[in-house]
Amino acid sequence: MRGILVASALAIALMFVPFASVVTYPCNLFVTLVHESSHALAALLTGGSVDSITVSANTSGLTLTRGGSRFITLCAGYTGATLFGATLLILLRKGWIRAAAAFAAIFLLVTGLRFGGNILTYATGVVAGAVFALFFIWDRRRLVYYAMSFLAVQCMLNAFYDLRTLVVVSAIHPRTMSDASMLSEETFGVIPPLGWAIGLSCMSLLITYLLVRRLLR
Repeated sequence: MRGILVASALAIALMFVPFASVVTYPCNLFVTLVHESSHALAALLTGGSVDSITVSANTSGLTLTRGGSRFITLCAGYTGATLFGATLLILLRKGWIRAAAAFAAIFLLVTGLRFGGNILTYATGVVAGAVFALFFIWDRRRLVYYAMSFLAVQCMLNAFYDLRTLVVVSAIHPRTMSDASMLSEETFGVIPPLGWAIGLSCMSLLITYLLVRRLLR
């Protein structure tokens, strides 16, 4: 638990350090891949297919899918990134460090290499997957525990940062293409983009609340 608290403090502190974005930029690409891969996984699990996953240099992303449940697929991005980080933290809390590393490495390598739509997506999947593969074989368990805790917390924090941006954009420019605006289209405009942005935020908050309860047991 101490490692998770230290990792959380470091991740939060970096948000207030000038030029820290240079250091956290690779983490942002990693989180974008997790977000987009969550869309892809949701499409596959609901009977659809995935054409491509694209991670862009500005840390935005795009996943093109066919079939499956469009509603579930659209909901899966932000909640998937939060759930990914939460899953890693739970596995680490239980002491299952290699299981956490294997889960992350396989998830990132498979989605990045199988569905990557550009060089940056391939590179992000390979590098992030290789880092977790290194964590799997490295015998310095304490250092690996802290490093993976940091990446898990960073994944969750980035998801909330992106959700904050989504809420603001949905309120000011509701027609901007986003998960929230597309969900609004799915509900025939009955629920506006801002409503969906708040709803996705609440889902991620619920996951975080359940995680904290689990970690404090």
